[in-house]
Amino acid sequence: MKKIIAIVYLVLVGATFHAQDFHLSQFDAAEIRMNPAMAGRDYKEGNDYRISNIYRTQWSAVSSKPFTTIYLAYDTRYKKKWGFGGHLMNNQAGNMSFRTFSLDLCASYNIINDPKNEHTLVVGLQMGMMNKSFKSQMVFDSQYSSSTGGFDPSADNGESFLRRSIVRFDAGVGLYYRYRPTGKKYSPYGGISLGHISFPDQSFYGGWEAVPMIMRISAGSDFKIKESFEINPVFLMMYQRKAQEYFLNVNGRYKLKNENYDIRFLMGYRLKDAFVFGAGMRYKEIVAKVSYDINTSYLSNYTHGRGGFEISLAYQGFYRSEKFKTFIGKF
Repeated sequence: MKKIIAIVYLVLVGATFHAQDFHLSQFDAAEIRMNPAMAGRDYKEGNDYRISNIYRTQWSAVSSKPFTTIYLAYDTRYKKKWGFGGHLMNNQAGNMSFRTFSLDLCASYNIINDPKNEHTLVVGLQMGMMNKSFKSQMVFDSQYSSSTGGFDPSADNGESFLRRSIVRFDAGVGLYYRYRPTGKKYSPYGGISLGHISFPDQSFYGGWEAVPMIMRISAGSDFKIKESFEINPVFLMMYQRKAQEYFLNVNGRYKLKNENYDIRFLMGYRLKDAFVFGAGMRYKEIVAKVSYDINTSYLSNYTHGRGGFEISLAYQGFYRSEKFKTFIGKF
C-alpha cells in the first residue's frame, strides 16, 4: 500500500509540473483572478472597494505535507466606468515544496454607456509576474531498484536542472457582461478570460517550455426567490492544453431579520473530481465561508473521499465612512 501511495504521489507531482493551473472551489471569492474584467464590479450597492482572502489545503491523505494555496486580493471602482485591483497567490505542492507564486495588477473598463444601468459590458487586462521554484528532495523512477524492490534516495536520479527558480512576466485579458432588468427578480451574467497569453517559459532545464494558455468561461444568474432568500447558480468551464474542468456551483443567501447578518451556503460538483459543500455568514461588511471537497475521482480509492478544505474571508467597504476618514487622517 505504501508503494501504491508513493506512485500516486509521484503522479500528482508530475501533474503539478506540467499540467493545468491549480483550482479553487470558492472561485467566486477570487473573481479578479478568474477574470480581470471583474475588478471593481458586482459590489454591494454603495461600496467602493473589496478585500478578499482564501486559504486552501488538500491531498493530506496522499502526502505527509499537504498542498496549500493562499490568495489575497484588493480591488476598487473608480467613477463607475473604471475598476482597478491586484492579487497575489502562492501555491505550495507537497514534500518537494514545488512553489508557484504570482503577483498581478489588473484594470477594467465598462464600454457601455447605459442611462438605465441595466447593461454592463466590461473589458479587463491583467499583468504581473510569476515565480516557480522547487527544493531538491525529489525522487524519480531511475532511483527505483529492481533488485531490492525499493527506492534508493541516495542514487543518482539522472536529472540535471539548470535552475530551481524562475521569474517570468505574465498577462491575461477578460470580458464580462451582466444584465440587470428593472423590476425583475433575475440578473444573468457571463464572462470569458484568457490567462498566460504571454506564454511565459517555465523550463528548469534551460530549454523553452511555455505555460499553456488557460481559457475560463463562466455563466450564471442571480435569482431572488423571495425578499429574504436568493440563489446564484453558476457554471464554470476551464480549458488548458488537454486539461478540461467543468464545475457547477450553487450559492445561496438567506437574510435574517437583523439586517447586519445573513447566512450563506454552497453546493457544487466538479465533474469526475469532487462534490463541494460549504456554509458561511455575513456580518455587516464581512463575509466568511468554509467549504470542503469530497473526492469522487479514481484517487478516492487512496484518499477515502478526503479532498480539500477551503476558507474565505472578504470585506467590502466605502471610502467616505467615518472610520476610513479617521484612519486616513492619522497619516
